[in-house]
Amino acid sequence: MLLDTMCNTFGGIILIAILVALLARQSTVSPLAAAHEAKSEMIERRIATAMADLTSAQELHASLADQPGTSLSLSERQKLKDTLSTMKAESSSLAETTKGQVQSKAMDPGQEAKAIQAQLASAAKESTDLNNTVLSQDQNSERLRSRLDELSKLIQNEHDARIVKLRFPKERAKIKASFSIICKYGRIYPVENMSAGRNTATIAWEKKRNGSHISRPIEGLGLKPDSDAASIAALLKSVPSSDYYISFFVYPDSIEAFRKTRDQAVEANLEFGLELEQPDEVLSWGADGSNPPPL
Repeated sequence: MLLDTMCNTFGGIILIAILVALLARQSTVSPLAAAHEAKSEMIERRIATAMADLTSAQELHASLADQPGTSLSLSERQKLKDTLSTMKAESSSLAETTKGQVQSKAMDPGQEAKAIQAQLASAAKESTDLNNTVLSQDQNSERLRSRLDELSKLIQNEHDARIVKLRFPKERAKIKASFSIICKYGRIYPVENMSAGRNTATIAWEKKRNGSHISRPIEGLGLKPDSDAASIAALLKSVPSSDYYISFFVYPDSIEAFRKTRDQAVEANLEFGLELEQPDEVLSWGADGSNPPPL
């Protein structure tokens, strides 16, 4: 900028000098020569001052040209100008974008409020749903606890019902014969009848080479403790309590049937013995076998 000013000043001075020279040639002697002469002197002084300024400017220009960092400063100045122009362009673009956004919001000032209200409503609904879920889980947990208590009581009752109260064998002067009853498939299968001998109506028999017999109760043909209670009572009544005791052979699926039949035997004043069998165990009857002793 300083060099530009100096060059403009130098050019103006040269132009003024040329005009003065032309006017001096064309001027003629007039009554106003004194005034013109005074003006000419003033112009000459101005020219001299301008020439002095021009000389100073040229010297300054030369000194600046001789300095090594001057061209670099000018280059950096140009870069700064370019950067400033770029920043002005980006600022204008950003201003336009911001203005557009402001105008778009200004066109619908309630849109943002509506969006916030929708978010609040959604959050309230989600909170209500969560509260309902927690309440439902609490109610379900309480229901499950109640059900667990009920099941625990049922299990305890069932466990108590399946406990068989027995007593140790007693010394007897007289040994009684046994009347055997098989408890399987939830039913009662007498091995023999007091009058008819071996029970072939509800038990299938298989003879072995050694003379023993294998008994296989026929599923579904035995006496049921509930519906056939009268028949079971009559059977137990036919057994003389003074000469016989009841030998129960109980399979795991007939614990309840044994318990009810045992109670009837006790009511008939019959003693009983007990032997628990495995689910796949087969009973073999022969002269070498043995029955559980009365309790």
